Amino acid sequence: MSAGFAVAEGADRAMRLWFRVVVSLLCVALLAVSFWFHFADARASRERVEHEAVLMARALSRHAADLTSLIDMLQFDMVQSATQLMRGEADVASSERTWRDRLLRLSAVESICAFDRTGQLVLASGKECTRAPQLEWFHPFPALATKVDQIGIPFQSRGGGDWLIPAIETWQDDAGQPMGLVVLALRSSYLSSVYNNYDMTGRSGIALYRADGVLLARFPQVSDRIGRNFANSDAFRPALSLPSGSNSGPSPIDGVDRIRAFERVPNAALTVVVALDVGVLPGWGATTLASFGALALLIGCVVMVSRQLDRHLASNFDTREKMTLQARTDVLTGLPNRRAFDEAMAREWASAAQNGTSLSMLLFDVDQFKAFNDTYGHLAGDGCLRRVAGTLQQGTFETIGHLARFGGEEFALLLIDVTPGVAVLVAEHLRANIQGLQMRHAGNKGGGVVTVSIGIATQDLGDAPSDMAPAELIARADKALYRAKNAGRNRVEQFQAKGDEVVALRA
Repeated sequence: MSAGFAVAEGADRAMRLWFRVVVSLLCVALLAVSFWFHFADARASRERVEHEAVLMARALSRHAADLTSLIDMLQFDMVQSATQLMRGEADVASSERTWRDRLLRLSAVESICAFDRTGQLVLASGKECTRAPQLEWFHPFPALATKVDQIGIPFQSRGGGDWLIPAIETWQDDAGQPMGLVVLALRSSYLSSVYNNYDMTGRSGIALYRADGVLLARFPQVSDRIGRNFANSDAFRPALSLPSGSNSGPSPIDGVDRIRAFERVPNAALTVVVALDVGVLPGWGATTLASFGALALLIGCVVMVSRQLDRHLASNFDTREKMTLQARTDVLTGLPNRRAFDEAMAREWASAAQNGTSLSMLLFDVDQFKAFNDTYGHLAGDGCLRRVAGTLQQGTFETIGHLARFGGEEFALLLIDVTPGVAVLVAEHLRANIQGLQMRHAGNKGGGVVTVSIGIATQDLGDAPSDMAPAELIARADKALYRAKNAGRNRVEQFQAKGDEVVALRA
């Protein structure tokens, strides 16, 4: 009995050992697969965040380039005004009044002033003009004979509140001889407010540097760091030698670990740095990963079938599109019409739902257009719509999207796979371009020129309910548009899903 018992005990022990080995191997395999999925997803998430930072840096670089163009234009105009004063072709009071009224419409600029070659003030607009000769970067003739246009070191305003960024340009006569300096003071807080629109997590960092590493503006703003040089920091050092790129690590300003992307501003000695918080990267539990794996298999089959069906539909669509091109084009503006837009919306909705990307709907309405027609006639109204359409078509940068005449005085722009912040930046740029046409519109009380109101709605189709339709996204943009019109027109408003509220971004 003892021998049989020993044999049975040995077999039982071997069976239990074998079972433990199998279970252990299975657990190790499951853990290995789970960890592989976890790290693969973390890596992909990190790449997505890095891609997001790159897109934001590129968009803000374009914004900074537009801003430098505005500065160049203002400095050029100031030189012309100062030259007229020195020639006796204008009086000081009239010139100062003109520039004062002009700066009231520019929230970005605090002051602009012109000095002759001896450092004497010729023409001033703004409170900070008289302080310029006291600042260390101000050097009149003969130093200005070799001076190049530059961005100076930021300084605090007279009351010690806002930081101001000096943009300095040499003033020359017709023979190319130095005559003096034009100094423009740009508000650092303006740039900070623009960057605020991009902070989706509450822990992002967006900054504008000089090419040599001096911090000019930042959101969130850290006043005691403005004007300091960060050229030797790990965050900025790569930007000294490369036009663009990305890296990661702790911020030299607040110490938060972030993924960074930098982009040099075209035709300017400036660099934009966008830093997104690493803490926004998602983490997954083992149960979630297992469910995700099973779901991914099912989604893979659906995707394969959907792709075949999409290819078939795309082929048929190409044939139909050639036959109906004329019927899908708006005769007045040459843009796609509502029918073409609805078809494009349906295609992009299906594609975004399949790929889990986002769509942004922008609705434009020409402000007080009925009053324009009543004042100038319908032929002038048609010309106005054509100019607005052409400006919208030219001002959409390299953004992938669909622009169309939506009906009457309304236009629509569908942006594909962009962030809400990029959509706002595109809308604000287009709104400013329309206003910049300076088309006279006596019936528009918001400046006496043609302007547009814009409503924006963005939806990530990866998170959208399965029964959500494109019409709901259009309705959200329409709600934001009406809120923009009710809030005073000539503004951009974005639909906020949380609480179904629409929040004004900028007048």
